[in-house]
Amino acid sequence: TVSRGPAVLLVAAMMLVQVGNFVVWTFAESIGEHAGLSARYTATFLGLSQLVGLIGAGITLKFGARVGKMVLIVPAIAAMAVGNLLVGTAISPSPFIAGFIAINLAFFCLAPLLLALAAELDTNSGRLVVLAGSVALVAGAVAPSVGGWIAGDSGHWPRLGVTGLALVLLALPLLVLPVRAAR
Repeated sequence: TVSRGPAVLLVAAMMLVQVGNFVVWTFAESIGEHAGLSARYTATFLGLSQLVGLIGAGITLKFGARVGKMVLIVPAIAAMAVGNLLVGTAISPSPFIAGFIAINLAFFCLAPLLLALAAELDTNSGRLVVLAGSVALVAGAVAPSVGGWIAGDSGHWPRLGVTGLALVLLALPLLVLPVRAAR
């Protein structure tokens, strides 16, 4: 049986993380060009940064069962939040590149942790895992329009960076109760 409070908080936290991530990702090419990168280099880098992000999954694989979840969640949330800010405020290639490396390392560390948390909260039906996984689809549908509205017609990318930072950080306190409930 799933306790509703922790389950709702987990899904809400996952939605905040995903929307915070996607508002930046949606406009990555335009932000990269604003930071002085060509569209081709930006696209190539974004693909490679996804592969670098697999190191984050390796961190979760290696340490996920050995340390408390919050020991991995807190730095992953912080890295993703700061990465969003770096990308959104980038006016040169270095912060754009550093930001996306941080975002991808954090995302690939955090996503399996949060899905595992959903599985621990719902050991009977598995429906919470399906719901939690579906949050990414909803966030992917919502974030582009939200991001476009926030950035405006002039493409004010720093607003997206600050929004991404804030949304991801707001998820952190929501995760405390689900992590405690899963123990």
